[in-house]
Amino acid sequence: MVTMETASRVTFGRLIASYRARKRWTSAQLAREAGVSRKTISEIENDKRDPARIQASLFQKICHILEIPDDEIPRLWSGKGVTEPQPTYIGMPTRQIPVLNIVECGAWENLTDLDYPTGHGFEKNWTESRDLNAFYLIAHGDSMEPEIFEGDRLLVEPNKEAQNGDIVLAKVENGVTVKRLERLDGDTILLKPENRRHETIVVRGDKYPEFRCYPVTEIARKPRRV
Repeated sequence: MVTMETASRVTFGRLIASYRARKRWTSAQLAREAGVSRKTISEIENDKRDPARIQASLFQKICHILEIPDDEIPRLWSGKGVTEPQPTYIGMPTRQIPVLNIVECGAWENLTDLDYPTGHGFEKNWTESRDLNAFYLIAHGDSMEPEIFEGDRLLVEPNKEAQNGDIVLAKVENGVTVKRLERLDGDTILLKPENRRHETIVVRGDKYPEFRCYPVTEIARKPRRV
């Protein structure tokens, strides 16, 4: 159970990865925009390069491309980092799970890969989940408001069975989405938005024989900066 928030240090590399994810870019895209190699971006994001030793022009270019606020830049340059609230739990969460992808909460859309190797991500969230295949996604879009807001972290547990009424990550051959599950008689499923401005998606077994869905078991609000 979350009881309070404490501040933790966010490094230059982690912040760069975070702002890159907000733009839904891969590291290769950022490298092209900055005019450097993908390896250079990887080293920066994984804090293998001291920000104070990064060429000033490159440092400023990356911050400009990613639209990092000016008031954060001096602290990054000094290597002191910025702070971001993290939840404190009663009891010990079992492990940390990386945030891997951005998921569209509206129409069917392919997952946006954040371009990290398995088991890694630009941030990790504590969880009590015992599902070894569990992962976090970043919500995009407003179709699930006010239940889910853009930027919220969604814990998905693939080894749990989705129940009627659950919020789920739904998957078909041509994409994924996040919706509330409603099973009707026969092989018809409704994927319902929370926001009434969006339409319900009707899934019939004959049209989507490859349909799968996995429950979203936790919603962590988008971190606020302090």
